[in-house]
Amino acid sequence: MSNFFATFFYFFPRIFFFFLKIFRFFFRQFLFFLKKIFRNFKKIFRPAQIFLFLKFSVQKIYSIFFAPHREFFSFFKIIFLKFFPIFCATFFFSCQKNFTKLKIGDQIFFVEIAKTTQQRARGLMFRRNLPKNRGMFFIFEREKIPKFWMKNVNFPLEIIFFSAEKKVVEKISAEICAENCPKISPKMPIKFALELPKNNFRGKIGDEFFLEK
Repeated sequence: MSNFFATFFYFFPRIFFFFLKIFRFFFRQFLFFLKKIFRNFKKIFRPAQIFLFLKFSVQKIYSIFFAPHREFFSFFKIIFLKFFPIFCATFFFSCQKNFTKLKIGDQIFFVEIAKTTQQRARGLMFRRNLPKNRGMFFIFEREKIPKFWMKNVNFPLEIIFFSAEKKVVEKISAEICAENCPKISPKMPIKFALELPKNNFRGKIGDEFFLEK
């Protein structure tokens, strides 16, 4: 029994301080990360940068704690440096907005679907920008003449209108507007609409769209 206690009190402090160092490192990295988020939230909170932060943290921990014992911790090297960053990247990207593939002619766009009244009312308002191949696809319950406007939209748009037969019937360019923004409507009842960054649509009247389910 005395040998047991001697062994326990010999190894316990070392194991305790080992994990304490890991905890302190993670805690400092976490505080540093929070500080950067609060400085420039919109810029830092992106999946790619989160992935780089996690990868850097894992590599730093490995170099400090596990590198001196490479043979013993070779298994952890494989797990943390290979699979853990991939898992984290997959997790964060999966939490992002779901995009649906939309094909019009020879063009392919990845769109957010706006089905509800709230989604259609918000549209692309308050977005800083939008990549060229991204957009928002509006689905209405029935054919109607909807009203769009550019208030609180920070970049010019192209709005493409589609009939119930899924064919292009009209295209309208919409510029940035701060106040007294006019309503934008198609000339005929439509069932679908697509908002894209301006000058990204090469299609023509009569083109049909195909929406991936």
